[in-house]
Amino acid sequence: MGVYQRPYATRGVVFGQLGIVLLVAIGLIVVTVAESQPQMLVFLVFWCGAAGWHTYWKVARVALRVEIDESELRWWSALRSGCVPIADITWVGPGPGVFRSTAPVLIKHRGGRAVTVMPTRGIIDLVEAIARQRPDLALRLDWWDGHEERWRHLQEPSAWEADG
Repeated sequence: MGVYQRPYATRGVVFGQLGIVLLVAIGLIVVTVAESQPQMLVFLVFWCGAAGWHTYWKVARVALRVEIDESELRWWSALRSGCVPIADITWVGPGPGVFRSTAPVLIKHRGGRAVTVMPTRGIIDLVEAIARQRPDLALRLDWWDGHEERWRHLQEPSAWEADG
């Protein structure tokens, strides 16, 4: 039925971003140890914790690509992938986020962690493709309401490709 893939969201880009974060962390460790700056230790601990959290989400949890067919939703992150029967999806809606336009979309299902998808142009098409197969499903589309969808077309290509 369709494919949702964020533009410029590939394994190479994800690992490139994480490489930069790792290089900064190594540089901070070297400066802290070489110059005996104990005040930097607090920032270093914070930076390494944030880098670890960021790495976990970017590499293992956020789907870079989602495919939907008649019976399954398949997703791929940088290191993991999975398959969820459409019949097992229990809820689709916004995840935590400060701004509506950047809150991740969560696709909750029976038997595992929610599939996390970062929104971009085409996210409404992805959610509507699920809704067409599961009209009984409680979807939260009001959180997005399409406003951002209308102006984003000027900034980036759509991430949704419908089959046929």
